[in-house]
Amino acid sequence: MPTYRTTTRVDNPLRVEHPVAPALQPRPFFMLSGLAADHRLFEEQIREFPHLRTPSWIRPRNGESLPEYADRFARWLNIQPGSIIGGYDFGSMVALEMARRPWIRDMIGGVVLVSGIRSRREVPGTLKLKAKLAGFVNDEKLRKKVVRHASRFCSNEPLSKKMRSRLVEMAERCDLEFLRWAMNESAGWRFSNPATELGDLPLLQIHGRQDRFVAPPAGSTVLVEGGHLIAMTHASVVNETIRRWAANL
Repeated sequence: MPTYRTTTRVDNPLRVEHPVAPALQPRPFFMLSGLAADHRLFEEQIREFPHLRTPSWIRPRNGESLPEYADRFARWLNIQPGSIIGGYDFGSMVALEMARRPWIRDMIGGVVLVSGIRSRREVPGTLKLKAKLAGFVNDEKLRKKVVRHASRFCSNEPLSKKMRSRLVEMAERCDLEFLRWAMNESAGWRFSNPATELGDLPLLQIHGRQDRFVAPPAGSTVLVEGGHLIAMTHASVVNETIRRWAANL
């Protein structure tokens, strides 16, 4: 017979929450954004998953590597047992580095990658080149390049006017110091592959078949008829895929 739990809030002793079967309680769900992006990338996922958290990046310390950053960020997020952690683009690298830590891997429910990179062999050569160039240009020139890059995404993807504005706005307001660090760490990422690093931890990878930035990886991947921005352009498919996968964890 199922067990039900009723909780009473301390700050309001007269309010009693409705009983919820433990099996039906949503898992904590974290999604980490990509380069020159933030929580606005996941507006459709936030609308679909009320328990989703899309945290802002914390500032990296001087000389901090991506694995060190991921460990510190995970502790800052206070990830709970049974959580699902995921990421888009650069966020996929951070999510994988988090899951690589034994103290996280042994307690989370799984990892979700959307338009993600899952090994050093999949890091685009164009990203490595851009990381080098970013170190030689001033903030004004780098900002123009980032906005121009976002605008090109707009022309190649089936985005609504609102989505196009959102994408360019994120590029106009992104933290350039963090962007330089993230690009440099991405270019030199040493993660081998999920099978080696994560063992049998459940992993879902959703990728656009026409992704021009990160080539669709081999292996167990759910391919969507879209490009790099499927979290926005094909949100209903992405959301339903995540929902079905999470229900079987």
